[in-house]
Amino acid sequence: MNRDARRHSTVVAVLAVLALALPASAGANGSNAFSGHTPIAAGDITGVDVAGFDTQPGEPLTISGSGYCRIPLAGGGESHNVMYQSAWFAVTGTGRSMTAETFQDGELIDTMIAVYTGSTLSNLVGRDCADDYDDGGTQGVFDDDDGTDLLTFPTTSGTTYLIQIGRYCGSPGTLLADCDDRLPGTHAGFSIGPAANDARASARPIPLETATAAGNAHGTLESGEDHMCGTASYEATAWFSVNVPYTGRLDVAAPGKGTVQTYVSIFRPDGSEVACGQAATGGDVTAGNYLIQIGTVDGYTQDFSVTPRFKRNLDEDGDHVNLPADCAPTNPAIPGPEVANNDIDEDCRDGDLKDGDLDTVPDGVDRCPGRDARVRDADHDGCLDPVKLDAQPKWRAARAANGIVVHSLRVKAPRKAKVFVRCSDNQCHGRARAGRHGARVGAMRNEALPNGTVVTIDVTKRGFYGRFFRYHVGGNNLHILKSASLAPGTRGKGKGP
Repeated sequence: MNRDARRHSTVVAVLAVLALALPASAGANGSNAFSGHTPIAAGDITGVDVAGFDTQPGEPLTISGSGYCRIPLAGGGESHNVMYQSAWFAVTGTGRSMTAETFQDGELIDTMIAVYTGSTLSNLVGRDCADDYDDGGTQGVFDDDDGTDLLTFPTTSGTTYLIQIGRYCGSPGTLLADCDDRLPGTHAGFSIGPAANDARASARPIPLETATAAGNAHGTLESGEDHMCGTASYEATAWFSVNVPYTGRLDVAAPGKGTVQTYVSIFRPDGSEVACGQAATGGDVTAGNYLIQIGTVDGYTQDFSVTPRFKRNLDEDGDHVNLPADCAPTNPAIPGPEVANNDIDEDCRDGDLKDGDLDTVPDGVDRCPGRDARVRDADHDGCLDPVKLDAQPKWRAARAANGIVVHSLRVKAPRKAKVFVRCSDNQCHGRARAGRHGARVGAMRNEALPNGTVVTIDVTKRGFYGRFFRYHVGGNNLHILKSASLAPGTRGKGKGP
């Protein structure tokens, strides 16, 4: 394998298929017509096939003038060589020197390269040309030439440079029919570079989850650039950048389109390495802008595609609550108990709790705003629940022949509590108001209650749950049937908490 085939890894079979599939006027790559020049990106490796091509009226077939494409003539002096069957490419300048190179790729062909600026054939300005570049790098020595060419020229960023590649013919005035066919091939490999993102500072931004085509033809290494992956060394690096929006895992794949091994390294914003590997690599990352470096083994370059993929860590803060349930994915204290009025949604439920009276009932549903009801709010409506009344009847009674005789009834109850007494025989209705020592019910003093009598006692007070008691006289004794609470404002039904 000669130097040029070794430097650039391409697939000859693929280019041969392209040559068959495309019309003869277009070639594998490159346009025979100047007006249809084929765009090519710096760093790319492609092919050119001029089978069936010709030259156009007014087309320059060399660059005239001293120092351009000169070879010694047998009789002395120098002559300008010319080309025929030319193809045209266009490349955008990067602001640094660029190298265009042809190489043998399955056929023996003698090429020439010329570089121009301009927009039409009539206003082209020749920049440089090359012919008869050999393995030793000496231009103009035909005897050991392998037919390929290499041309390095300065560029201005953003300027379009037109690259003309054709087969070598001979001196001006030679009929095309008499052109030298010592190397009769029509197909050659073609590369141009380095790419605009050859340097770390010029990293090319690329999107996540999308394959981006690129190449590292004529790539270089910067002074001090890290180009080791473990014990493996790589060269001709190209740089890319990708923005990672969250914490997670970043994986990058960069398979080559040829047979050359690619190496991929990922660097953090601070310059430290995340990971490196052959053709693909990945590692855990936090949010930020990451650099991706892609290179190939020493002496080889190729086209490749680079695809960064990202998977977000759904539990970034390690609190065992995944997105979307975690409304603060970087704060391990959230979700947690809600704190009112601090503009923080601790429990991840519809924003911060607004609770003016701090009773944990939101202002919008608090029936008693401004009153802290936490101490007694069983129904969580923001209002204080009534207090259960502490009441207890105290009977003094004796057995009688057919029932009991009540000597007195005192009801222990808070001051101002009201006591209501009713008997089933309608003989012992009474009421009383509790004072300091409770309530004495006068209607029950020395009252005879026959067996079968039912006595009910209601004890009520505003703002309190009242008490309800029901007794039954039977077997010459007093038996309690029921003791219950009364809802505020009710009597006699024994309903309440």
